[in-house]
Amino acid sequence: MILQLFYFGQDPVFDSEAAVLNATDCATDWICEQGYKNVIVEIANEVMQGHFHHDILKPGRVAELVHRVRDGARERHNRELIVSTSEAALLSSKQWTEDEIDRVFEACDIVIIHGGDNVETGRVGDASELVRKVERIRESEWYQKTPRPIITNESQGEQAFEAMVKRGVSFGLHSIFFQTMFPPKWGVWDNDTTWFFKRVKELQNK
Repeated sequence: MILQLFYFGQDPVFDSEAAVLNATDCATDWICEQGYKNVIVEIANEVMQGHFHHDILKPGRVAELVHRVRDGARERHNRELIVSTSEAALLSSKQWTEDEIDRVFEACDIVIIHGGDNVETGRVGDASELVRKVERIRESEWYQKTPRPIITNESQGEQAFEAMVKRGVSFGLHSIFFQTMFPPKWGVWDNDTTWFFKRVKELQNK
């Protein structure tokens, strides 16, 4: 599972950077002490400029928390944790600089991206912004030196799915039917995301 530590709009409950650091350490210790081995730690959701209040949760410094979790698990618990953070505006220069993008994801064990088929603009499938993000990452010097998994954990659209599978990128469905309606209705049921489950089953049976 992907365990997210901070969500935008939530971080003002921490009155200082010290509180953010303490929360990070407590979460790291809890995961390790519970003995969980199936966890990917996601520092913050969509970490880019304007989302978070504390500097250490912004693009310029969030890599410090990635290192802190990984190093803390090793030093205090002799454990290896997989640590990352996610984006939603990789291609927007208004959100973060090229150097910040590379610094953040070079620190991560995996790269978590968001996006899908931008149907209203016609950028779908192989022409989608999602594909451009994958290409941007794989062209980076740090990635070519040390390749690592790329996970699309918030995505939608059948053509985006096929484009990611073709490129060896994991696809995580983000649907209004599951994540954004209340109360949530989990499980497989008749809605416009049924294609996802059928397609995954087909791939598993190959």
